Order: sequence, then structure tokens, then C-alpha cells
Amino acid sequence: MARPKSFNESKVLTDTMTLFWQKGYEATSMRDLEKASGLTAGSIYNEFGNKKKLFIRSLEFYIATVIEWRAQCLTQQQQKDPLGAVREFLVSAIKDVPKPFRGQACLLMNTATELGQQDADIGKVINKGFAKIENNLAKALSNAQDIGEVANDVDVQVAASSLSMLLAGVLTASKNQTKVTQLEAIIDFQLNLLQA
Repeated sequence: MARPKSFNESKVLTDTMTLFWQKGYEATSMRDLEKASGLTAGSIYNEFGNKKKLFIRSLEFYIATVIEWRAQCLTQQQQKDPLGAVREFLVSAIKDVPKPFRGQACLLMNTATELGQQDADIGKVINKGFAKIENNLAKALSNAQDIGEVANDVDVQVAASSLSMLLAGVLTASKNQTKVTQLEAIIDFQLNLLQA
């Protein structure tokens, strides 16, 4: 019979997720992870396997909590104003970001930039996260198209992929101190191209 964990797994994943988000994968040491999690290196290896496996769990936790929560907000808001919900989803990624995460962009996008497809296991998690974003954007755009907000000749899946790439670019620009108003204007420009 497995012994019960002597730590709060959700808290550990929150703390390691935050650390990886702030420092990136390569720059995060086992010592950093010990300090952030409150676990010894031995406990980290026993519970999570190694740094890579802990990173994957942290990234999956980010997708399940941050991205999934944002996707649910998009789903709820789009019932009243689908195109407005898409705008809010995109703009909220750069506007009114909690102070500890300002200039940090997004763990998913940061990971894609840092590691790309260097590692197949991490690459699968990256793809899963971007697919979740794109699928939710596509649903909202389809609903907007149904009520005449988005032009009929727009391929909503391609548009959703385009907006996902736009979001990655906007998040990258936000790390370089680009003004939020300027980034917001870029988002509005792109959304205006989709309108009927």
C-alpha cells in the first residue's frame, strides 16, 4: 500500500510552475526547485522522477489551471458576445496581469520558444496546450459567424490558428515592454479583418 504524500501536490506544482514560468526550463536548477517546492532533491526524484518529468507535470498543471480556466471564461462570455469574448481572451493575456507575472508572457508560449520541438515529450504537451487555445477560439469564431459578426467566407479554424499565433507574438512583445495600448490596437486590427 502506497504511503500518503507528506506534501500538498497542488501547491508544489503551483510553486514549480511559477518558477519555470519566471526562469525557463534550462535556467532552473534542482536547487531552485528544492527551494521553491520545499522538497529535497531526493523527494523530487522519488515523487516526480527527474527535472524534465517535474517540468512536464508543471506545464500540464499550467494548461489545466491557467489555460483551461481562461478557455472556460471564453466559453461563458461567448454566449452573449462571441467576438467580444475572443477580444477579451486575447487582450486579457497582456492587460491587468497580476504583478508577479508582468513581463513573463505565458509558460506555454515561453516553453515553445525555449524548447520548441527539441524534446518529443515536452512537444506533445506544448501541442496539446495550443490545440486547446485554438479549438476554443474556433468555437467562438464559429458562433460569431453564425450571428453575422464574422464574414461567411472566413475559415474559422484557420482564423483561430492565426489568432493563436498572433497571441504568441503579442505575448513576446509584452516581454519587451511594448505598450499594452499598442498591442491592443494590433489585436483589434486583426479582429476587424474577420468582421462581416
